[in-house]
Amino acid sequence: MKKYFIFILIFALLLLAFQVFSGLLLTMFYTPDFYLQKTSSDSATIFGRSTTLYLTGTILIASFAYFSSQKLLKN
Repeated sequence: MKKYFIFILIFALLLLAFQVFSGLLLTMFYTPDFYLQKTSSDSATIFGRSTTLYLTGTILIASFAYFSSQKLLKN
């Protein structure tokens, strides 16, 4: 069970690092399209929602992969 928690912790940290790195790349290479922008200055910015569903699903899939590989390796 200790190996499982170490695996999940490392997996979550690598996933976080990947998300941060890809976010930085997307931000660096983003080019806004000023043609479609409204001419009024009172426009509001809408941000996306943050959800933990992606991380939860990924950890569940990683858990399934870990336990499946452990079961296959024992046989």
